[in-house]
Amino acid sequence: MSAAASLRRALSACLRRAGYDVTAVESADEAVALVGCSEFDCVVSDMRMPGGGGDAVLAHVREAHPDLPVILMSGNGDISEAVATLRRGADDYLVKP
Repeated sequence: MSAAASLRRALSACLRRAGYDVTAVESADEAVALVGCSEFDCVVSDMRMPGGGGDAVLAHVREAHPDLPVILMSGNGDISEAVATLRRGADDYLVKP
């Protein structure tokens, strides 16, 4: 299992234990497709993943569902990326350990 898949499983399990319903996908394309046809309370996305990454997810959500909160995460982020991401409309930016 890849590191990305392991992190996705761990984060999903943690959120489920906290009482949240979780839909986990491995690509930006899958996330964009689901956001287009399902109802969500929040989107949590990695910045780097297949199909365009968090920027593609954020752009789609802001266009289609401007009030839907989006939290983006990165393992390689820096302050300039965080600021740019927040300016593009993300509600929060988290740096993975």
